[in-house]
Amino acid sequence: VAIGTWNVAGRLPHDSLDIDCWLGIEEPADMYVIG
Repeated sequence: VAIGTWNVAGRLPHDSLDIDCWLGIEEPADMYVIG
């Protein structure tokens, strides 16, 4: 189980943000919850 959080204090992330490596999309995931 991997759990991560990122508090951006109500601000939108930069357009250049690429979270693919953080999510590890090389292998299929059982579940992602982003919100």
